Amino acid sequence: MRCDDKTLAPDSALVQWCELTVKAAANGGRPVFPTSEYKSYLRDAGFEDIVETVRVWPTNRWPKDPRHKEIGAWCLANLDVGVEGITIGHFTRNLGWTIDEVLTFCARLRKELRDPKIHAYFPM
Repeated sequence: MRCDDKTLAPDSALVQWCELTVKAAANGGRPVFPTSEYKSYLRDAGFEDIVETVRVWPTNRWPKDPRHKEIGAWCLANLDVGVEGITIGHFTRNLGWTIDEVLTFCARLRKELRDPKIHAYFPM
C-alpha cells in the first residue's frame, strides 16, 4: 500500500491489513512476495535488461484522472465485497484471530477503503 500525499496514516487499517496479510501468508507457509522485489528476483535468476514499469492501482475513486478514477472504482468494488473472504482464513488460521475480531477489523478497513480523502494505491 502506498500514498504520496500523507493522507494514509501509518497506523491505518489499510496499512495494517497489508502487513498482517503478508505475515499471515508467511505463517501459513504460502508467502506473499512484495512486488517491489520482483525485479531483483528476476535479476538473481539470471535475467538481464529487465524493464520494470510500476502502475498505480487506486483503492477508490479519489484520482482526478478519469482512467485512474475508473480503476479505483473497480478496485473498491472488488475489495468492498471481498475483503472478508481474503482476510478471514488468513487471520483466523495463521494469526489466531477470532472471526469477530476479523469482522470488526474488516469494517474499519472498508470504511477507509471507501474514504476518497485517503489517496492510497497499490503499486502494480
